[in-house]
Amino acid sequence: TGLYLEPAATNIATYSNAFNNWSLHQASISANTTETLSPEGSYNAWKWSAGPNIGYPSVYKSYNTTNSTPHTFSVFAKAGTLSLLGLEIRGTGASPQAIFNLADGTVHSGTGQIKKYSNGWYRCSVTITTDTAETFIIRGGNGANQPGSIYIFGAQIETGKIFTSYIPTDASTVTRAADVYTSTPNLTETFEPRGLLIEEAR
Repeated sequence: TGLYLEPAATNIATYSNAFNNWSLHQASISANTTETLSPEGSYNAWKWSAGPNIGYPSVYKSYNTTNSTPHTFSVFAKAGTLSLLGLEIRGTGASPQAIFNLADGTVHSGTGQIKKYSNGWYRCSVTITTDTAETFIIRGGNGANQPGSIYIFGAQIETGKIFTSYIPTDASTVTRAADVYTSTPNLTETFEPRGLLIEEAR
């Protein structure tokens, strides 16, 4: 056991859990579904759906990013009638992508990270050394001709090669201060967590 202190981080993904403010391509999004609780334990997840005989159904946002800097894109996801989730970062250079299996918690293809949370949720991520502008894409299935639905919650885009605790945003980016640990000579200790705690499944 130990004390995990997180560094300062900024979520540049605005409307991080308001996917109706993201762009859609041949897909639909419905808010506040009562079909499943989110990782926070509330009915504030989103249901992403796509119909048959379409190509590349997705929800996405584009941002100006710092050139030659590692960025990690993550989102919480849960299987619906589809069990595959795709994440992609697309710019003028390479477009890293990964497809995740939300039924068994594995990376189905590509290069990414996946962590298990409670109630069937996983946090999936991909990392890229960015150009000056990138599009961050969430899609269900393998990208083509797979009708169905998945649940998503809490997107995050941050500098670095790993994701940190989820930082909710609205219209603006949000920065979380670094965790602070102090110990005084009389052995009193304080710990100030700065992020939103969503625990991993054990």
